[in-house]
Amino acid sequence: MSRRTDRSAAAPMPTAGFTLLEVVLSLVIFSFLTLMVYGAFFVGHRAVLKGERDADENQRMRVAEDVLGREVRSAVRYITKHKDETAPYFLGQSDGLTFVTAAPQARGGTGLAAVTYKAVDGQLVLEERVGFTPEDLYHPPADVHVDHAVLLSGFSAIRFEFLSRDEGENGWVGKWDAREEDGFASPSKACASSATRGCARSRS
Repeated sequence: MSRRTDRSAAAPMPTAGFTLLEVVLSLVIFSFLTLMVYGAFFVGHRAVLKGERDADENQRMRVAEDVLGREVRSAVRYITKHKDETAPYFLGQSDGLTFVTAAPQARGGTGLAAVTYKAVDGQLVLEERVGFTPEDLYHPPADVHVDHAVLLSGFSAIRFEFLSRDEGENGWVGKWDAREEDGFASPSKACASSATRGCARSRS
């Protein structure tokens, strides 16, 4: 009787576990879920980065428009001497303009400064000169000190246009020389475009 009991006690007990096929299927499902989660995270991260870049570009555009608009609205009819004649100081081209403003970036925004805006290699550069005379504005000395600042970068094209105060909306031109026109143009408008934005036009 005791022998039977010993043999039954020595019999192996069934154990619970996973087969190799179940383990492989679990790993495959887990891998797919991981790829889906990573893909969603990657797309969301790219969207966040793109939104930040667009917001930064919009902010830089607004700052450039504010600075340009304020200085153009404060343009001074500064009479200079050119050869044997006198003329206001204002030069405008399709890629930039030069004039005297009463709201410069230097000196805390007070006093007069000769400012130049010009497009150079996808950048809108602001140059300011605070020391000048009516005799040397059109012909500055070689050692003149000029402050430089980049207001905007990364655009594909920029265009300035000018309007005579006697002309209508169709009188916008791409060039203005106060020595030839004998006067100022109406406040300019600038149009800058980039690969990610349309044309953003600002009339100062």
